[in-house]
Amino acid sequence: MHRALNLPAERKIMLYMGSLAQPWTMVDELVENTRSWDTDWILVLHYSSMSQAYPQLKARHPGTDKVLMSPWTDLPYAGLVDVLGCADLGVALYRSVFTDPEDGLNMEYLGLSSGKTITYLRHAGSVVVNDRGIMGDYVENRGLGIRLHALEELPAALKKLDDRTLEGWSAECHRFYSEVLDLDKRIAPLLDTVERLIGR
Repeated sequence: MHRALNLPAERKIMLYMGSLAQPWTMVDELVENTRSWDTDWILVLHYSSMSQAYPQLKARHPGTDKVLMSPWTDLPYAGLVDVLGCADLGVALYRSVFTDPEDGLNMEYLGLSSGKTITYLRHAGSVVVNDRGIMGDYVENRGLGIRLHALEELPAALKKLDDRTLEGWSAECHRFYSEVLDLDKRIAPLLDTVERLIGR
């Protein structure tokens, strides 16, 4: 990705995957926040259909020069591995906006159901999350990345990061996914219980 975006090798990438229009994703606030980032970091936005959404987002935030569009769009799920492998951090922020049943309390009680966060962790990607229950607790207590109580904390948190910290987080993300989230390992007891109930 560095070569495709003409970035120096030492430039660190924060990857955002997902909708560029939904307010519950906090993408507008994140893009605006990049104005305060250290020049070591860049935000790369990856979305399945960037052609209209990206220009519209940039038009809402003129002059945000630390925001770039992913060079690879419309990838199948398997192709995301290459995108994820280029990122130093993956960001998954949520907020409740209460415009419909899906973006109200559903965001308040997210638990471990964020597919975006799970995907980053599955590929040993350190994460940036906000204060949304148990996942924030895991990120903070297990050393999986940055837990934000407010988005305004992000620029200072990025400035403190070094390569050793990022490497340590990545290794812990791999262990955490394997121990806690890997469905191949954890679903067997559930299936056994279902089979016993069906057999009754």
